[in-house]
Amino acid sequence: MTPLVLALTGLPGTGKTCLADALYPLLPGFAFVDVDTLTIPLVQTALRISGLTLEEASASGDLTRLRDAQYECLFAQTRQLVGFGRDVLMVGSMSTELADPPRFHEVAASFAPADLLLIRTHAPATVVPARLEQRAGYWDRLRLKRWSVDGARYDAPAPLPVRGLEVDTTTGTPRQLAGRVVEWVRQALPGRAWDAVPCAGGQQGRPGLRQWTSERRVLLST
Repeated sequence: MTPLVLALTGLPGTGKTCLADALYPLLPGFAFVDVDTLTIPLVQTALRISGLTLEEASASGDLTRLRDAQYECLFAQTRQLVGFGRDVLMVGSMSTELADPPRFHEVAASFAPADLLLIRTHAPATVVPARLEQRAGYWDRLRLKRWSVDGARYDAPAPLPVRGLEVDTTTGTPRQLAGRVVEWVRQALPGRAWDAVPCAGGQQGRPGLRQWTSERRVLLST
């Protein structure tokens, strides 16, 4: 069976992590790859070596280069899993790639022969600042400082460059939204045997997700 890459995307604060936690147990046999889990320790180490704060790295352009390297890691890991014949739930905002269709299509082509479906979370710009404040991570404080510039992106997202589903995370609980996503994926790919492999994540979601979220806040606040 052709592997499937299910790319879960969306701007920060739109509910990707909560949806991923609810969605993963419903995807039998899928591998899970998250850009933050995969790369944030490396980003933090790079910043410590450079002696720059996030604000300084952002102003100098180094943060953009680090961000591009993070996504190269995410895409490389996904390609490797596809090469092993695995289905993959790939999580990351991918905002730069989604805003540049030729770049996105180049990334999508690199996953061949896998099918690619895109799930994008979104939420009104009036909701997101409160979510970012509640999470209180270092990245989130930086985003809030730049909200006057970045906030407009939440109300005017670019069209999806490939087949995908838009999910407004204010319209249901994470479990309800995950059920909608799975039903849409089943309809998009009706020939797949979804229940053939038991889900390694069980019914409790991804092991360590909540713990990692807490650790990430601590890591990025130092």
